[in-house]
Amino acid sequence: MQAIRYEAKVSADHILHIPTPDLPEGTVAEVIVLVRQRSSQINPDWTRHFGKFARFDSVDAVNRYVDELRED
Repeated sequence: MQAIRYEAKVSADHILHIPTPDLPEGTVAEVIVLVRQRSSQINPDWTRHFGKFARFDSVDAVNRYVDELRED
């Protein structure tokens, strides 16, 4: 097994392009991605998740919701 280190950035289309000039076509490679630094813009529009989750007015309401889930 051989290790080759490349550094690449995730592009705007969320694809990681890794140039492999040292490897011939047809080579099977196992890729492990180590994230050194995350972009500060991970989820800029987090408000789009509003409405997808249950909302509770009190701890009792949470307990009733959890009890219903346990029954299922």
